[in-house]
Amino acid sequence: MTAMVSRQIYGLLPDQSRAELVVLKNSHGNEISICNFGLNVTDLMIADQNGKPTNVVLGCGDLKGFYEQNIGLNSIVGRFANRIDRGRMPVGDKVYQLDCNLGPHHLHGNNDFSKNLWTIKKAELTDGIPTLVVERASADGEQHYPGNVLCTITITFDDENRVRFDIHATTDQATHLNVTHHAYFNLSGQTNQKVTDHLFKIHGSQVTECDELLIPSGELVSVKDGVLDFTDYRSIEDALNSGEDFVKNYGGIDHNFVIKTQNDDDLMLQAEAINPDTGIRLQVSSTQPGVQFFTGQVLDGTQNRDGGVYQNFAGFCLEPQHFPDTPNHKHFPSTLITPEHAYHETIEWQFDIYRP
Repeated sequence: MTAMVSRQIYGLLPDQSRAELVVLKNSHGNEISICNFGLNVTDLMIADQNGKPTNVVLGCGDLKGFYEQNIGLNSIVGRFANRIDRGRMPVGDKVYQLDCNLGPHHLHGNNDFSKNLWTIKKAELTDGIPTLVVERASADGEQHYPGNVLCTITITFDDENRVRFDIHATTDQATHLNVTHHAYFNLSGQTNQKVTDHLFKIHGSQVTECDELLIPSGELVSVKDGVLDFTDYRSIEDALNSGEDFVKNYGGIDHNFVIKTQNDDDLMLQAEAINPDTGIRLQVSSTQPGVQFFTGQVLDGTQNRDGGVYQNFAGFCLEPQHFPDTPNHKHFPSTLITPEHAYHETIEWQFDIYRP
């Protein structure tokens, strides 16, 4: 089978802007479909242990569904993934007041990246690898962020069944940037099957301690031997049934796990997930210092691709990122970028069949 890239119209947005769908197919016949509206991954087909094509991400079925959902379903997130306390973002001696969209706090850039069209710069085979290159210019003052930021993302899908996001950004003045992808996975491929049957492993033994609204205290706390200890494969059921405060406050797991405490270019394995029925394993790697593990407790009522709605825990997210509220914690790995210091981070999702 030959690797290929295809491109088609996906639909019209309310302002009549045209959204497109790009499909990257590798030589094994596995494929990822990406809409340039919010870089929503509409489908991600991976062969299971019996060779059956399995859609390992949730989805809404059409552009209207992705446009109307408000849980970041399968979209790119920025300018700043996760939370900023009270929307107050210090840059040098100045504090910028960002728009607040989660009570008194700022979350996920307030849809700056996820609810806008990205310009397709290239959709073709590059050295035989299916490749999509997209770009978004975020103007100075959008959501009250400083700086004109130009973000370019190169997405590839190779014959190792590896989806790679290479994220580059430049700015004309100092600002903060923290970009992730908010895909909701379910490796069973079943719309109505909760991910409580999955097994998870996270290559980090600390989390950023947070309050009831997930705002960090600044402390890094150990999860060793607790219900959030995923240093070996386990399900999420013990955590969800634990009665811990985080279950009462958040409804499930929604924690930033610490992978490293400094910025560098090392691509590190952050987290893994396995579905025992399909045998499909997801391995998430990134250059970023943290990964947010979210168990999908906000999915209830969200449109699915089969004409129904999802239930809570129908999907999980593993979101490589810098730590939440980093601008207000100088000892966290910095998210500051300047005209002299551009942004470059990498995220990889690799799929295979787990053979213990």
